[in-house]
Amino acid sequence: MHKDLLIKVINSEQNTEYTTKGVVTDKEIKYVENDELNTIAKFNLINNTLTRKNNNLRLRYPFVLDKETLGEVEIKELNKKIKVKIKTKKIEKKERSIRIEFSVEKEDFIYYIEEK
Repeated sequence: MHKDLLIKVINSEQNTEYTTKGVVTDKEIKYVENDELNTIAKFNLINNTLTRKNNNLRLRYPFVLDKETLGEVEIKELNKKIKVKIKTKKIEKKERSIRIEFSVEKEDFIYYIEEK
């Protein structure tokens, strides 16, 4: 079912916030990001994995609380995959929202999805 979503991505360099339409199921939240590349984002609610893809890249970040995991960024033009270290500091799931605090290669981020 299509829902209105509030998306926030915050780090030391940016504070991005926008609303978009998305599909919300028991297993996944899927939406198109507010960018010129029409990036498709999926958040798997079962295994806490964020996947983003467009014509230029594919990104996959697995979040495991208090653990270091390896994410993957694929740069399609270069046909290259890069592994990145992800440290998940907080996963907060509520009935209508998700907030994840994490670092990628020691840069801190907050990722937030709220169903409006």
